[in-house]
Amino acid sequence: MENNQSKTNIDVSTFAILRVILIGLGLVFLYYIRGVLTIVFIASIFAAALNPVVNKLKARGIRPGLGVLMIYILLFLVITTAVVLLIPPISDQIQGLYKTFPDILKKLPIDPGKLGKLSFLELWQQSEMFSLDSAQKIFNVLLGVLSGLFGGVVFFFIVLVVIYYMIVEQETLKAMVTAIIPSNCRDYFFGLSNRIQAKLSAWLMGQLILCLIIGGLAYIGLLIARVDYALVLALFAGLTEFIPYVGPYLGAVPAVFLTYTTTTPGRTLFVAIWFLLIQRAENDIIIPKLMQKAIGINPAISIIGLLIGAEVGGITGALLAIPVTAAISETVRYHLEQKEKG
Repeated sequence: MENNQSKTNIDVSTFAILRVILIGLGLVFLYYIRGVLTIVFIASIFAAALNPVVNKLKARGIRPGLGVLMIYILLFLVITTAVVLLIPPISDQIQGLYKTFPDILKKLPIDPGKLGKLSFLELWQQSEMFSLDSAQKIFNVLLGVLSGLFGGVVFFFIVLVVIYYMIVEQETLKAMVTAIIPSNCRDYFFGLSNRIQAKLSAWLMGQLILCLIIGGLAYIGLLIARVDYALVLALFAGLTEFIPYVGPYLGAVPAVFLTYTTTTPGRTLFVAIWFLLIQRAENDIIIPKLMQKAIGINPAISIIGLLIGAEVGGITGALLAIPVTAAISETVRYHLEQKEKG
C-alpha cells in the first residue's frame, strides 16, 4: 500500500515538473517569436475592423477575397488622394520651418548653443563621434533611415497579406481550430473570440475617429491664432492621439513652442489654452462618449498596461498596450460571466 502511494507521489511530481518545464519553454518560444505575434495581433485588429464590411459585401454577392481587394483599392485611392492634396502644403511648411528654425532658436530665453561652460562644438570635439569620418557618419545615418523605411514598407505589406488571409480563409482557420480544441471547450473559445474581435474592432474605429476629431480641433485653433505651419502641427497632434494619455500633451508641445517663438505672447496664450480645452473636452466628453464604450476598462488598468507595454516593447508596445489590455480585460470578464452561468 505504501509502495503504491509512493509511486503516485513520484508520478504526480514528475508530471508537475514536466508541465512547468513545458510552460517555461512555451514562454521562451513566444518571446523569440514576439515579432511574428506583433504582426498577427495588428492584423487581427484590422481584420476585425474590416470583417463587418466584408460580410456586408458578401451579402450582396461579392466574394470575401474580392471584397478585401476592393477595400484595399479604396483605401489606396483615399490615401493617394490625401497625399496628393496634403504633400505640397506640408512640404512647403516643412521647408519654411527648416529655414526659420535657426531664427526660432535665437528667440529662446536661453542660449541653446551652450551647455554649462562648454559649447556644443566643444562637446562634439571631445566626443568619440568627432573622430569618425564625416562621410561615413552621413552614410550610416542614411543607411539607417533607408533600412527603417524598407523595414516599415515590408512590415506594412506583410500585415496586409495576413489580414487578407485572415478574412478570406476564416472558415478554414475556424475548422482547424475546431479540430484542435476539445468539443467541450469550443463554444467557450469561439464565444470569447467573437467578444475580443468586437472589442478590438470598436477600439480601432474609435481611435481613428478620435485622431480625426483632435487633429481637426487643433487645426481650427491654429488657424484662428494665425499660426504658421498649422497643417503640419495639426497632423502631428492628430497622430499623437494614438499614444494613450501621453499623446495629447506631446501633440501640444510643438504648437505652443512654435507659436511662442514666431508670434506674440497673446497668441501663445491662446494656443496653450486652446489645447488645454481640447484636452478637457477629450477627457470629459469625447473619450467617455466614444472610447470608454469601445474599450470599457478602468483608466488605472489602462495606464498600468501602457507602462508595461512601453517597458516591454518600446513605442510599439505602448501603441499596442491598450488593445492588448482590452483583450485581456474582455477575457477575464467573459470568463466570470460564464462562471456565473455555471
